[in-house]
Parts: sequence; C-alpha cells; structure tokens
Amino acid sequence: MTTDADRRRSRASAEPGKAVFDAALAVLRPLARLLVARGYKFGQAEELLKQAFVQAGSAELERSGLDRNVSQISITTGIHRKDVKRLIESPGDPSAHARSFAAEVFTRWVSDPKYRLRGKPRALPQRASAGGRSFESLARSVSTDVHPKTLLDELRRLGIVELDEQAGMVRLAVGSFVPAGDTAGMFALLGGNVGDHLQAAVSNVIGDRPPLLEQAVFADELSEESVRLAHDVARQTWRATLQALAPMLEERIADDRSAKRAADRRLRIGMYFYSAKQAAPTAEAASRARAARKPSKPSKPSKPSKPSKPSKPSKPSNSAKSAKSSRG
Repeated sequence: MTTDADRRRSRASAEPGKAVFDAALAVLRPLARLLVARGYKFGQAEELLKQAFVQAGSAELERSGLDRNVSQISITTGIHRKDVKRLIESPGDPSAHARSFAAEVFTRWVSDPKYRLRGKPRALPQRASAGGRSFESLARSVSTDVHPKTLLDELRRLGIVELDEQAGMVRLAVGSFVPAGDTAGMFALLGGNVGDHLQAAVSNVIGDRPPLLEQAVFADELSEESVRLAHDVARQTWRATLQALAPMLEERIADDRSAKRAADRRLRIGMYFYSAKQAAPTAEAASRARAARKPSKPSKPSKPSKPSKPSKPSKPSNSAKSAKSSRG
C-alpha cells in the first residue's frame, strides 16, 4: 500500500530530476540551433556529448577521491568502455585555450588611461619616436614576442582597427572585440564566454564551492523602443565595468609577479544582453494575469447586527460542580 508520505517522497525525488532535464534542454536548444545552422548532424553532436561526459565523469571521480579508470568512468557516465578508452586516448585540441594577443591589445587600448582621450580610445600613430604614445608602444606593452606589425595586420584582418596609411594613424573600428571576419575566433569567444558562465551557474546549483556571482534581470511586456533603450544602457554599464576592472587586474598581475605568488588561477567576468518576442501565454496563465491586475472592488460595509438577548445562565454540569467542590 502506498501512503501519502510515500507519494510525497516520490514527488520530491522526481521533481528535481525533471527540473534538471528542463534546465538541460533549455541549454541544449541554442547549442542545437548553432550546430544545425552550421550543417552538423546529430551523430557529430553525440560524439561531442560523449567526450564532455567522459571529461565530467573523470573530474567527478577525482573530486570524490575515487579511481578514474576506464571501467569506473564507464559506470559513472553510462558510456561503453571502448568509447571511454578511445576518448581518453584522444584529448581535445589544446589550441582552444591559446592566448589571444590581439584581444589583449584591444582590451588595453580601451581601458588604459594612457591610450584614452575624453573617455574614448585615442587614435594612435602607427609609430612614434622617443618612446611616445603609439600603436607600436601599445603592442609591445602586451607582448615583445610578436612584432607590432603582425598584431596590426591581425587586428585589421578581424575588422577591429582601421589604418590610415597616408597619415600613419591607427583607429579602433569597433566598440567590442568580436572578430566578425574570423569565424574561428567568434566560436572561441562563444565557447569561452558561455562555457564559463554555465560553469558558474552549475557550480552554484551543485554547491561544490563558495557561491559565484551569477545574476541577471528579467523583464517582459516591453516595446521594441524600450528594449533598444535597455540595450544602450547595458552597453554603457559594461564599458564602465571594463574600464574599472581591466586596470585593477593589470595591477594585480604585476603585483603577483613581483611578490612571486603562485599565479595559477584564471577568471572571466562578463555581461550579456538578450531579447526576443515573448511567448503567447496560455489561456490559464492569461486568466491569472488578468485577475492579478484587476483591482478588487471595495467591500460593502456590513449592517450592524442586532444585539442578542442575554442568555440565561445554564446549570453547572457535574464536572463543574465537582471542580467547585474540590476548590472549596
């Protein structure tokens, strides 16, 4: 026989599972949209998911202090042993985490006061004598291993900067580092930004570390004009945030280096904006919304009730009599 308590326990155990699958589906939809748009098939996506499961399973076993052998990973993830072995022996491409000097040049240009004028990035001479402010000095402040001309050519290829060859001046052409002409670069940004954002959200849900900053504001019933205004404000907010964070992080990197601290940590701080046409509410939801917005009518004052006649005192019960006698 199933009791109410059993049913409540069953619902409590089932609901988190459904919530996890609902959240996973919400995350997978845009990923599926990307892969379909680029011509990838389900079999290819399945292979990627297997690789992600093997990596996650291995990390979870390590966190739990268990052996990370092929059989244990197979049991943890549900992936066949031969696939686990194959995927372990074929690590991912390490170039996905390669350093981007072009992005670092852009970030320093928009955040370092030396390269800004009246709140905006300066136009810089390509070269300057006697160590003056120039694109070359900016590029060399980021790396002395890559020639400034190579970095300039890369930024021009990505559509990030414009070069006036006659005047010898270099100007930023965009307000954010989104290499529109570089599909691989755009996908690297997508994977890095969204991947770390999702890692922060998952860590907060799992609770395997102190809570990380992961906040958003949501609003609906807005006009297209209001959405555009909100987007403009969000862009301005991000520019101010970047200008505050980038110099501080540069100082901390230099301070850690001079103090010879173990500099083995990385971070990513970001901001995003998304808008879409809101889904039409169901009839039930629309009815609830109308009821919530409808002002309630003031209640009519009730008529005063007539005073009731005093009732005759009742005869004491046996218990009352015994109580009285006991007190006496």
